[in-house]
Amino acid sequence: MDVDTIRDLTYSDTNTTSNQISTALIYQYMNIAYHDLVETIKDQVDPDFFYDYFTTSLVSGQNEYVLQA
Repeated sequence: MDVDTIRDLTYSDTNTTSNQISTALIYQYMNIAYHDLVETIKDQVDPDFFYDYFTTSLVSGQNEYVLQA
C-alpha cells in the first residue's frame, strides 16, 4: 500500500474531498498517526523494534578490538 492509496482511503473513510481538506493537511495528519503508531509499538512491544543490530568478528572468538590512539 502506497501513500496515495492511504490518502484516497482516508478521503473515502471520512467522506471528504480534496476541496474540503487539502492533500497537504491529510499528509500532516497521516504523519501524526504514523509517529503515534511507531511510539506505541516501541512502548508496548520492544524499544528496539525498528533497529537491526549486526555483530561480526574479524578474528574468530574475538568481539572487541583496541584501536591505537
